Amino acid sequence: MSYLKLPDEGPAMYKGVIRWHVRCPKHTRYNPDNGGQGAIVGGCVTCLKLYELQSAVRTIRRLSAELEEANQEGMDKAA
Repeated sequence: MSYLKLPDEGPAMYKGVIRWHVRCPKHTRYNPDNGGQGAIVGGCVTCLKLYELQSAVRTIRRLSAELEEANQEGMDKAA
């Protein structure tokens, strides 16, 4: 009797969208994508938190892409 072995698909990956619409009430034109940390005026706490949030989202996206790539390479080696 023979068994058909299917390739392991690995853990399920959650793909979602992260969106928010938040502006600093004092510095409504500040955009962490365009200005970065250097554009924060007077050490504004809200602008700094917006920058930290944007940095965290970039890190999550980068790590997610690296994990997906590693998972794909693992599946390719198993095949």
